[in-house]
Amino acid sequence: MDQIRILNYIMNEVCDTSAGMSDTDLIKRLNKIDLNLLTVLHALLESGSTQGAALRLGRTQSAASHGLKRLRELFDDPLFTRNGPILTPTALALALKQPLSNLLGEVVSLVESGTTFDPGTSPREVVVAAPDICFGHAQWVCQRLAQAGPNLRLRTTGASNGVDRLIQGDVDVLFTLYRDQFPAAVTAHMLPNAHWATLVRQDHPIKAKPTLEDWATYDHVQVHTGKGGRSPINDALAVAGAVRRVALKVDTFLSALHATASSDLLFTTMADLAAEHASQLGLRRVALPLDVSPVPFRAVLRNRSSDSFSKWLQTTLTTDQNVFDLN
Repeated sequence: MDQIRILNYIMNEVCDTSAGMSDTDLIKRLNKIDLNLLTVLHALLESGSTQGAALRLGRTQSAASHGLKRLRELFDDPLFTRNGPILTPTALALALKQPLSNLLGEVVSLVESGTTFDPGTSPREVVVAAPDICFGHAQWVCQRLAQAGPNLRLRTTGASNGVDRLIQGDVDVLFTLYRDQFPAAVTAHMLPNAHWATLVRQDHPIKAKPTLEDWATYDHVQVHTGKGGRSPINDALAVAGAVRRVALKVDTFLSALHATASSDLLFTTMADLAAEHASQLGLRRVALPLDVSPVPFRAVLRNRSSDSFSKWLQTTLTTDQNVFDLN
């Protein structure tokens, strides 16, 4: 029985109790536990602060703090250490993160498996997550879904923690770059690799096929990833024994594109993905005088055969070859 299997999963994976407990004893024990605390724990792990968790849960910060206090009592562990407003998870909290993510996804699947999805009448919200450079693809998916489900409410969002949010049901379609390892709960569809090129404003003096020396002469804009400044471009420059001057760092691809359109800056990015934005901003493409491997690009969906909505989504967005048709 799915309900008992999921309850047993909670006790064995999250609460660390012994297997072999009868269903009746299991339910009696669960009655003593506020299972809403598990959503609080998940929000704390995802956000790293009580304020962020409160925003995710739609509660007050004091409620999130109270939930953390009760979680510490439940697990007999501090779960997080505080550094100002930042909460750093303990070893136990880190060990709980993946089982908890899987568990919440199973709960969502259990609830949804009992309902029948009718695309012709459903007002369900469908969430498409993507890095901002891929918003053109996200918009394409929204248009496709709007045609297939005229009453659906569609929303796009960023791709941060996208796989976990997908498993938990907070996101329905995810576009992701680089990642090549995915849990069994999702299906990743390989899309055409994203190739690199440099974008500049239309009247920029740089040639269409610059030399590496010419290319490196100009100032550049870079998207700051928070990973110590490393990037495939910087790695390729190191191999070539060259350097470039990054005059501006920004947090998003769209910010970099706008900065490029209004200056002499060069922006080297996955130009195929940025093509729609580049066209709207009047940017042109310049050949990249470096050997940089293309970036794996995937669309990811939940893998739930018992969920009528997930099955409909897979059918609507994939071809017979099980590959997204983005042409």
